[in-house]
Amino acid sequence: MSGQRGYALLLILIEAVTFGTLSRTVIFPTLAALVAIAFAAGPWRFEVSPYRRTVLILFGALLFVVNWRVSTHTQQNDILDFLSPFLHVIGQFLLVVQIAFLLMKFGGDRIPPRFIWLGVLVMISAGDIRASRFEAGIFQCATIAFVIASALFLGYDRATGRSHRRRGAMHVAVTAVTLAIIASGAVAGAFALQRYERTLDRWVADLWMSTDVGGSVGFSGEVNLGDVAAQKTQRSNDVALRVDGGASPGYLRGRIFDRIERSAPTLGFGRWQLSWRPAERSGDEAKPIKPVPLGDDEAVPFEPVDTLQSYSVPKSSESQVRTFVIRIIDSGLLGHYFLPKHSLSVVTDDTELEFAPDQVVSNTALPSASYSAAVGFSPGLLEKPPSPADATEGSFLTLPDAYSEDPRIQALADQIFSDAVTVEDHVQAVTAYFQANYVYRVGISIPASEDPLLHFLTRKPDAHCEYFAAGATALLRMRGIPTRYVTGFVVASRNELGDYWTASNSDAHAWAEAYDPERGWLLVEATPSGGVPQAVERPWHRQLWDYVSVAIGNFRYEFTRGGWLWLGRSLLRSLMSLQGFAILLGLIAYVIWRQRSHIYFSRKTGTDPYLARLADVRSKVDAAVLTLGLNRTPEEPISLFAARIESELARPDIASWYRDYVAVRYRPRRDTNFVSDLARRATRLERPKEDRVGESRSA
Repeated sequence: MSGQRGYALLLILIEAVTFGTLSRTVIFPTLAALVAIAFAAGPWRFEVSPYRRTVLILFGALLFVVNWRVSTHTQQNDILDFLSPFLHVIGQFLLVVQIAFLLMKFGGDRIPPRFIWLGVLVMISAGDIRASRFEAGIFQCATIAFVIASALFLGYDRATGRSHRRRGAMHVAVTAVTLAIIASGAVAGAFALQRYERTLDRWVADLWMSTDVGGSVGFSGEVNLGDVAAQKTQRSNDVALRVDGGASPGYLRGRIFDRIERSAPTLGFGRWQLSWRPAERSGDEAKPIKPVPLGDDEAVPFEPVDTLQSYSVPKSSESQVRTFVIRIIDSGLLGHYFLPKHSLSVVTDDTELEFAPDQVVSNTALPSASYSAAVGFSPGLLEKPPSPADATEGSFLTLPDAYSEDPRIQALADQIFSDAVTVEDHVQAVTAYFQANYVYRVGISIPASEDPLLHFLTRKPDAHCEYFAAGATALLRMRGIPTRYVTGFVVASRNELGDYWTASNSDAHAWAEAYDPERGWLLVEATPSGGVPQAVERPWHRQLWDYVSVAIGNFRYEFTRGGWLWLGRSLLRSLMSLQGFAILLGLIAYVIWRQRSHIYFSRKTGTDPYLARLADVRSKVDAAVLTLGLNRTPEEPISLFAARIESELARPDIASWYRDYVAVRYRPRRDTNFVSDLARRATRLERPKEDRVGESRSA
């Protein structure tokens, strides 16, 4: 066993011990260590062509993937638990590849440096656990040992038969200092990784799964003033929704609230809190609408799945005018259905939806991320008119006494609505007031001792959309107009590359809606224009990034739901489409064009003169080599045969001829001059050595 192979064995043993200790497995690391010792100490070395090496690696990778899907290694990891089983299998596979390196014969009997990089990946996969303090110490020590062994592996000089110079004291000192620096860097890196492990885990988890903490803030069962602002400022540029359907859908309702509640600080501590809650539901309102199953043949504007469900407004016979396909990109919003105004029906693969006056949500464990909404002109989902009781004294008119009885608020309402008669007049008056007297700004400072809404209406501070929507709701209710508080998104930005509309987290919004008996629910946009999401002209690279991010998110979601079966069906559907068939034909044409020099059409003679001449020349050289006692087997590559000739016969001229033959035989362009040159050189190789020596002397 050579010195380099000894260091390679040492690296494998370090990796196996580390892998087994941290993964709490015994059988695989033990077998790997024993097999590595046997291979490193044994005399077995095999020459494997690059092609066969690639095939073996791919086949081995396939076996490990099957093992990952069938028998998943589970271990506690509170953030990357979805990734740890996959990394565990990768570590096993790469460790097996490293062991296979001990059996392969490489040039100069030196294992290539990429052996080290495989070991680095094995160590990374081994360290992907939520380690205890003891396990963290083991990993740090193993990392230091791995770095030192790697340095020895890379710095090993194979003996060449020449005497080496005696290393001086300076060389020894430089080597020692280098190893000390490497070890110190390894220790510092290990402690840094341990300190920032949680931050790195969250970063990797975000890249892999796009997990958004609090992604549904502002759309849950209870919201406070400031929740929508948190949604707007948390990863504000990340895409939350994608909408296909031609024209912009505008406002998408997510959640509707009608009850406003205020809570005072307890015992003088904390702040006043203003909360919105949905109305109490009756039993009938909470029942889901019975879906109508649709088959795969039904014409829908997005990819069909096994079973689609159509949920429609009861007793609605109006034909749809437009259809929007809405895709949830932010995983924190899954389960919430965001619908444009006058949505008459929803088509989705969710088997159970709950349609209530305040929201449309999925009742399934894995809600759909894609659905279509058919839009018309008549009242649709989330547009149920208030009952006669609600229209006079119900929750859409209720206000805490602190607002309705405050003389300042009463005087303000009298001032704003002095000339208003109809509901539309009141809506225009309140929106004009806020837009003329306030400035939009995300973030507002409310003194701890004051009610937030009273402070906003009386002091006129800069504020964000929630305050304007809440203020408009309170003022309109004081005039006896049923009004509700709504949260959702305003879709105004278009991705020209993907030809669809997008809503980012910054497009989250709150607004009010007032009920007009003649026109239904009217939009009350009291937020100044600077705070209403507008169309933003994004640069092309930003649009491209959004397009790729959305595509990756869709693929990840669909693959999670459907697995390999979904992937196979999707590929088959893509190939059967016109675009997919055209791409397939293009790829076939490209492969044929690239391999045109190796594709020959049958001729009357049945043979190719060019190849026939090459074969004739090579047969003569093969016969000459056979007389020297060396024979090439049919499955042996010519390049390896040339290397064997050079090592066993010490005939570099013949080896060079075979290498040139390979270059001429498989070059894309044919040139008879190269064939003639090979023939002349073959004639010289066939002649006895003394004739060639005499010829060279006479020359």
